[in-house]
Amino acid sequence: MDQISNSTALRNPVIIPESAYNTSHLSVTTLMKQRSDSTYMGFALYGYWGLIFVLAAIINVAHWCFPYASEKFAKTRVVNWLRRHLICPQVIRPSFTSKLKTLTGKNLTSEAAARCNFGILESIYRTPVRVHALLLFIYACVVTVLCCTDYTIVTPNTIFRCPRGQKYVDYADRTGIIGTMQLPLVFLFASRNNPLTKITGLSYRTFQVFHKWISRITFVLLLLHCVFYLSYVRARGDYIARWGLLKWRMANTAFIAICITTAWGSVRRRYYEWFKSSHKILLVVFVVGAWYHCLTLGWIEYIAVSFSIWAADYICRLAKIASTGGILQAKCKVIYETEVIHNKRGTKSYKKVPHSLRMEVNHSGWWKPFPGVYCWVYFMRWNMFWQAHPFTVVSATAQQNFNQLVFIIRVKRGLTNVLAKFISSLPGSQCSIPILVEGPYGTNIPFKAYDHAVFVAGGVGMTVVYSIAMDLAQIYRAQVLRGQKEATEKSISIIWMVPNFESVTLFREEIERLRQFSDILQLQIFVTRKLQDPRLKKMVAKYEKEQSSEALVATKGSEPEVIDYISESSRSDRESRRDGRLIQKVETKKLLEDLLRKNGNSSVSIEFNEKPDLTSAVHNIYTLAGPTAVIACGPSTLNADVRVVTVECLKKHRSVEYFEQELLW
Repeated sequence: MDQISNSTALRNPVIIPESAYNTSHLSVTTLMKQRSDSTYMGFALYGYWGLIFVLAAIINVAHWCFPYASEKFAKTRVVNWLRRHLICPQVIRPSFTSKLKTLTGKNLTSEAAARCNFGILESIYRTPVRVHALLLFIYACVVTVLCCTDYTIVTPNTIFRCPRGQKYVDYADRTGIIGTMQLPLVFLFASRNNPLTKITGLSYRTFQVFHKWISRITFVLLLLHCVFYLSYVRARGDYIARWGLLKWRMANTAFIAICITTAWGSVRRRYYEWFKSSHKILLVVFVVGAWYHCLTLGWIEYIAVSFSIWAADYICRLAKIASTGGILQAKCKVIYETEVIHNKRGTKSYKKVPHSLRMEVNHSGWWKPFPGVYCWVYFMRWNMFWQAHPFTVVSATAQQNFNQLVFIIRVKRGLTNVLAKFISSLPGSQCSIPILVEGPYGTNIPFKAYDHAVFVAGGVGMTVVYSIAMDLAQIYRAQVLRGQKEATEKSISIIWMVPNFESVTLFREEIERLRQFSDILQLQIFVTRKLQDPRLKKMVAKYEKEQSSEALVATKGSEPEVIDYISESSRSDRESRRDGRLIQKVETKKLLEDLLRKNGNSSVSIEFNEKPDLTSAVHNIYTLAGPTAVIACGPSTLNADVRVVTVECLKKHRSVEYFEQELLW
């Protein structure tokens, strides 16, 4: 103050011209109003999803609390039309996919066509159902409209030198604010412990679809936010000066992180573990960058909520691991399949390769498995302890062991392949491995209003179908015993398609339990590929020969086969203890002999070298007199075909509802 000369000091109030004040006031209030309106627009998008979830919650509560009233309402023409055209079918029909498959595979080798089909057709089969696609399309349209309307340009402007600069800033603020406010939805929908799954009844897979598309829209908004601000800075000519600011560094870091994360999503199926690890690391970078970017600008509360959702999800995961019992000892056993090797001399040799794993573990008993439940499992070995994969829980085969969890795992690439090779190298191809079990997860199906259930399972999808079918069979039998329903008024039909007979061997004990409900349950097994094991082929050929000659009972020729299995088992008893392949070979032959002997005379039937036409396989739906639930659990191609069959039933005004269970590892 001492350095200020008396000649430059102001000693009287300054009167600002009214026109200059009005111009400055209008410039500031317009900018603040534009940002405030952008915040309200973000709240409007919350209201859009909130309205959807409230409606879903009402429908879910009605299904559970008022099943018969909701089923009666579902028979109306309006609901039937919605199911036929929106709720059940996918965006792209499988008939169109079949044509595309023919075009993409034309003039290509079988291997190249397979790669092409997996890359393109698998993505098409995974397209969302029409109602989900419609909701996402409306959401994208609303976001587009909100970002393109309600802008006010003020000229002259005391903040911006030219109207073009004000436009760039308004566009950047609108897209940045709306994009930032969508982050809590992105984190919530990706959470394993999303409470909305229980409230609305929507599956984890459905929320994953919402998560992916909202993430993509958010990415586009943040990209536009960056582009418009860079255009504004370029118009001002002070990009280098602004680059020195911390918020610009952090904003660019966050943008690069989310850009790379989104781009890697296209290869996550092939390199899943690598994608998942990088996804988490880049997500941390993004959150930190976004936090520092918004620290002085505002809207940091949405970053805090997003991080809180993420942290709460991991706390719930740790709590579920602790409630299950912490580190548990799992008994693992390898199931093999026969693989044909063509030698250079033109001869064939047969090799046993790991096909599946059967894992049994006893947990704390603090929670009881329910039909359709799945858990995330960590294998506590040095080369895989950081990986976690979801596996469906099969109901314990022993009625008295309520604390037992049974997992049937298909051997694929990555973790399951490494684990199968490790167990195969041990005596008996079985061992005990320490694991962590994180669960339970999944949603149940309200079956109370349905008199009939038709299950269609593919491969290891039988793990889900078995648990649900067993629970439903017990409910139906209890209703029959209490006199509430007649045995003819209730039925359960299971259509199980498996690529090889080794998959059936996995469920030997489960098949025996299903036979106990032969009065209301029918199981049809279709082995779609040719048998590779010569002895199994010989047994099937002999059975087919007997059927062709109308021999409905076992002939004398079948006895030597059984005696041969027993003699082989006794001759190689010591060797079988050392090699689990021999033990499994004997068990597989015994199971096949049992299925063939009882085929057609029990509730379980089996057919070979045939992939059924689902349209004819589930034709009995047309003859069912009551409301019917159709449940599919298998590859995306199988589920899409079952959806088509369900739509055909709805066109004939049958009381049918489609449910799809998640096919996990």
